[in-house]
Amino acid sequence: MHPRYALLLCASTACDAAPRAAIALDTATAPTTSEQRTLAPAVAQDPSPVAASLPALEPAGDATPDLAERIELTFTGDVMFGGTFGGSWMPSKVPARDPLEKVAHLLKSDLALANLETTVMTTIPKLQGSLRFVATPDQVATLPRHGLMAVTLANNHANDAGAAGVDETPAHLADLGMTVIGAARADASVYPVDTIDVRGWKVGFVAATTKLNRAQQKQEEGETVGPRAIPLLAPEDLKDSLLPVITEAKEDHDVVIVVLHWGVQYEDTPAPWQVAAARAFIDAGASAVVGHHPHVLQGIERYGEGVIAYSLGNFVFQNSSSPSRETGVLRLGFSRTERCLDQLVFHPAIVRVGDIYYPDVPSARELVEVGKRVIGLSGSKKLKTSWRLAGDAFVADAPCAAIPAAEAALGQQTLNPKPRDQQSRAPIAAGAHVQSGPTRRSRSTRGRERNAE
Repeated sequence: MHPRYALLLCASTACDAAPRAAIALDTATAPTTSEQRTLAPAVAQDPSPVAASLPALEPAGDATPDLAERIELTFTGDVMFGGTFGGSWMPSKVPARDPLEKVAHLLKSDLALANLETTVMTTIPKLQGSLRFVATPDQVATLPRHGLMAVTLANNHANDAGAAGVDETPAHLADLGMTVIGAARADASVYPVDTIDVRGWKVGFVAATTKLNRAQQKQEEGETVGPRAIPLLAPEDLKDSLLPVITEAKEDHDVVIVVLHWGVQYEDTPAPWQVAAARAFIDAGASAVVGHHPHVLQGIERYGEGVIAYSLGNFVFQNSSSPSRETGVLRLGFSRTERCLDQLVFHPAIVRVGDIYYPDVPSARELVEVGKRVIGLSGSKKLKTSWRLAGDAFVADAPCAAIPAAEAALGQQTLNPKPRDQQSRAPIAAGAHVQSGPTRRSRSTRGRERNAE
């Protein structure tokens, strides 16, 4: 009865472009204030090994008949395909080379979402300056080819190619059958909820950025509708602006996810204002807060009835520094019994550098290194969250009880590093027991890295 994905009540400015013919579009009965379109599945997804291990859940007495018993959502960090570095254009060899073939199995879920940190244009314009990212539709097509069907556009590179790129990007993504959240819109004072139907679940996404590299076009005097504006909020305004949006969304959604581009680049820990805002969003009813922008993995906190991934780092990104190569996929599972978060899994990966930058399954040594970072930062006195190695993934306790079965199926192991704020700064000898935390870099090195946004 239901397709895998259906976009409902999307902001009209995010749904202007008509999808390709292969996608079913039904707006005949939609209200005039919003569009309704149904997206046919682009890639058939097999259940993940973790999902297959979970016990079947009995339907709740008042559950919607066509609501799936449980769903899984997966999230990645920053994705881009070429840009200007040091004033010179550095293209990506995608799609001639496939950046996702090594990790496609980690993305499999009912909905996979990434931060698309680039504009998408048929013809790449001549760009002045450095760190301006543009990709072609052929390059971005590698994402839906591997089931990564949803992206957020709310980030600091959203207008790297000016107004033309802001307008053109959603159209190309629609042509690829992809769902967009956080797109530019005509009314900059409204922060809409992008609602996606995932196997009968009504999942609401609230997306925004606290960074934008270039000034947005302003509404001219006498104009009733100005240029499209990217959802941008100053850090000091973020919490108060989004709290009422989340509270209202929770009333008519099964799950609410907040997706934010925020924080300080290459910092290991979130700022106090981020922690306060993210926790307030969970208290208001969000099930998860997913962040990016720092280009490094930060701690993943289990807070209240939700989870906060402060930064998922890079995923497909032209950055070769050691901490920035540690990445992964966050997997969240939800049970329909109480619309409850029943699964917290982090699949580690490493960004490799060759003809292209691409995420790969880590070696045993790399698995330990990523684990030291995730477990160390998450287990700090501030975040107080325990993650443990199970098979080739890391798991944490979830509010519902399904995850122990998944963990048992993966095969629990012990990695056991100390929390970040209890770790020694002494170097770890080869073959020593894992105890250290994230790699520390000199102040001068961090300064150079900040130039690779």
